Amino acid sequence: MQSVRAFLLSLLFALELLALFAVLRWGYGDGGLDGAALGVLALVAMAALWGQFAAPRAPRRLAGWPLAAFMTVWFGVAVVAIAAQGNPWLAVTFAAVVAATKGLLAVTGGNPSAPPAVEGQGPHVGQ
Repeated sequence: MQSVRAFLLSLLFALELLALFAVLRWGYGDGGLDGAALGVLALVAMAALWGQFAAPRAPRRLAGWPLAAFMTVWFGVAVVAIAAQGNPWLAVTFAAVVAATKGLLAVTGGNPSAPPAVEGQGPHVGQ
């Protein structure tokens, strides 16, 4: 079961990176200096929010329903960004893969977004 969870957590990490890329690409739009600045600003804002409230070692990590709501909105922004670029089916597919991954992580037990070392289930870092 641990190898399945490890795969799902790796997939979730890849989805998080894809969400950041989607927002960057949306901001960039048709290009130019303004587009590049907007893309980078959107990327930094999304990364900062994730780092403060949802990352496994975030200083103000949310828990329970507030974390689930935050992640829903955070990934939802990426879905909207993908759809806004003219890719509605890709946006739906992305949302479905995120939902399936989170659901499977919940079924396999534990926190659906924290790696085992953070949950206290796995080996501790540095030992």
